Amino acid sequence: MSISMYSTTNEDVGLGDIVSVNIPAQAAAVREGMVVGSHYDRLGRLVLEIQLDGGLHYNAWSNQVQKVRRTTTYYQPLPTHTRRYVHRYLEY
Repeated sequence: MSISMYSTTNEDVGLGDIVSVNIPAQAAAVREGMVVGSHYDRLGRLVLEIQLDGGLHYNAWSNQVQKVRRTTTYYQPLPTHTRRYVHRYLEY
């Protein structure tokens, strides 16, 4: 393994990103959390510190997490075709 495969790019996970991590020791294997820190271990692998629900912290290698992208779709209402009536009352 070369260290270059663990290099960071713009597409990698950064601080403050929401990620999903696979935790094999728990029944709910996939959990989501926020990246609060990172460091390199002795072998040069990038280790991310992830804060899960309830303030729990979990360390995972960067290739074991996936960045979560949430998109919201919304539709703009079409302009309604309303008719405007003008009433004129003529008094004689």
